[in-house]
Amino acid sequence: MDKTKAITLSLLLTICSPMLALIEKEMNEKEPLLIHLSSNSHNRVAVENGYIEKIVGDETTFSCELDRQTGQAYIALNQEIGDLPKTLTIVTSGGCVQDIHVLSAKKPSELLFLKESSQEDEIEINPYPTHRSTIDFLNTLIAGQTPEGYGRREIDELKHIELPSPLEVVPIAAIEGPFEIVIQYQIVNKGKKRVQLSQKSLETPNQNWAFLGSTTLYRYQTTPFIVSLKKGGV
Repeated sequence: MDKTKAITLSLLLTICSPMLALIEKEMNEKEPLLIHLSSNSHNRVAVENGYIEKIVGDETTFSCELDRQTGQAYIALNQEIGDLPKTLTIVTSGGCVQDIHVLSAKKPSELLFLKESSQEDEIEINPYPTHRSTIDFLNTLIAGQTPEGYGRREIDELKHIELPSPLEVVPIAAIEGPFEIVIQYQIVNKGKKRVQLSQKSLETPNQNWAFLGSTTLYRYQTTPFIVSLKKGGV
């Protein structure tokens, strides 16, 4: 871009920024986006949670300027674009390459806000085992059996939860897997009145997950409570 165009574009940015209209698009490297940009003034392009690394287009049609401080691009059209769109290619800091098919329109400046799709890149890392069937796992434990991949653990070696009277917490069994220790308790209401429990009140700092059989306990009623704890924090 020559010096005259750069000065002209900078003036346009200063004067017309408040008039920008917003277009939000999700990026898709497999398909170009069709956009109508203003032929009357500059247009601004921004990337969500990133910045524009490079922008490529026909210099006879587009005047493009990258702002390295904000990571945004400013585009002015040097000529009207007819029925056949012209292509701009944007490369983001995240490595996404987006083709944009541009048509011109006599309208206020546009702000094109691009959102990088994260569906293909999201990886959920969970170091703790997810049981194929949680119900089967719990039923196996409650029945006094040891689920596959786990071994019995001496329950007296472990720290146990305590609840205020009239509730009593009875340790039943403990099993150990590669990443967790699962403890089975029985909670008993030894009072004459109904007691309302909340699973949140039973949470511990090193807890992975927990199962509470019932949140309401009547006189002498019991409920199972099973909790998974991170190994090393027990």
